[in-house]
Amino acid sequence: MASPEYLFLRAAKTLPPVHLIAFGYALCGTYYLSGPDQRTSLSSTSKLARYLNRCEGMHGIKRARQALRHVLDDAASAREATTAMKLTLPCRMGGYGLPHPTLNKRIDLPTQARTALGKSHVRIDLGWTAIKTGIEYDSDQWHTGSARIARDSRRRNELASLNFDIITITNDEMKSVVDMDRIAKTLAKKLHVRTRPAVKDYERLKADLRDILEGWA
Repeated sequence: MASPEYLFLRAAKTLPPVHLIAFGYALCGTYYLSGPDQRTSLSSTSKLARYLNRCEGMHGIKRARQALRHVLDDAASAREATTAMKLTLPCRMGGYGLPHPTLNKRIDLPTQARTALGKSHVRIDLGWTAIKTGIEYDSDQWHTGSARIARDSRRRNELASLNFDIITITNDEMKSVVDMDRIAKTLAKKLHVRTRPAVKDYERLKADLRDILEGWA
């Protein structure tokens, strides 16, 4: 049976860069491509890096290493992965080039919040903890129903009480370049980074990346 690390290197021989990065997210994430169920991650960025270090000189090694720079651990859904890719991939690939967040960052709750939510901690889909800002993806399928909506609202209120600024992204916003531009601009301002890409055909590249990633989530 082939290891996930071997499959990543083998995929580097044929997959285009964005597809290879998305494959890396899937290997290092805890999600199935359909449904809300979770699984143990098949690999991690550190495991992939160690394997590639042992494969010096093999065909595809350079492409695999280049792709791995853009892979993050612990995505809990395909939509979390594609959101992270859109925001952090370099502008030449159609992304916004923002600093990497931590995916599903654990935030421990104070006693009062634990009582309200019935849990000791929450996790933020994409979190930049240095600036206490996070992004939460609102799934059309898995975040509906009055009980779930109420729970999500309490969760975000508790995070707000801890001075976390939570930005919500819906499925429609994910598909809209205009909406993603607005969200990326807001994040860039908070992160004190500039978003003036010196890239030709940048609007086309963003649209191309959106179209590619729609096939992965």
